[in-house]
Amino acid sequence: MKFNPITSAIAIGLSALIAYGFYSFNDNSLKVVLSAGSFIFLGLTLLFSIGAGSGSFARNLNTRTASWFFFFLALASHLLFSFVTFTVPAYVVTHGIMFLLYLLVLYYIIRPLPKV
Repeated sequence: MKFNPITSAIAIGLSALIAYGFYSFNDNSLKVVLSAGSFIFLGLTLLFSIGAGSGSFARNLNTRTASWFFFFLALASHLLFSFVTFTVPAYVVTHGIMFLLYLLVLYYIIRPLPKV
């Protein structure tokens, strides 16, 4: 995987602006947890969907498709969590499972295929 510095910076900037939006428009007492988690999760998914690329077209397409899917899933989940009262364990478990599933999907997409 190669990361384009310009598009990677744009992806991180977009995720920072989205996280700031979650922080400033939320009245929940745990808005720092919500904004930090959204920056990490959305930043990583945007980084792999916008800023990363590989030599293989199929691997590139699969990585970006999975990243966009998890980006919108995480965005919807963060929007839901911003409108309801939640606890830190509920947030960590929910988004931790989604984040680890995303990393598992990326691992199976990016890993080199065994030589036959």
